[in-house]
Amino acid sequence: MRDEMRTKMGAGGRVVIPAPYRKLLEVEPGEELIMKMEDGVLKIYTAEHAITQAQNLVAQFNPDNEKLSQELIKERRKEAKDE
Repeated sequence: MRDEMRTKMGAGGRVVIPAPYRKLLEVEPGEELIMKMEDGVLKIYTAEHAITQAQNLVAQFNPDNEKLSQELIKERRKEAKDE
């Protein structure tokens, strides 16, 4: 597959994502996508991709893969006890 493809903007600003890209993204008609402008480039990605990116970002700060929710609950209970 080519790295880039051309498409045209239709009525109402609609843009068709070429079929090979839709297949790679595994998206179906009606599925919600996220759009982001970054340095003059429009990026389009799935919510699943955004979640994976967020999880990877958090994992950098949690190398031991601790359950952060449990850590937060412990802290809140300690704070409540100290009050």
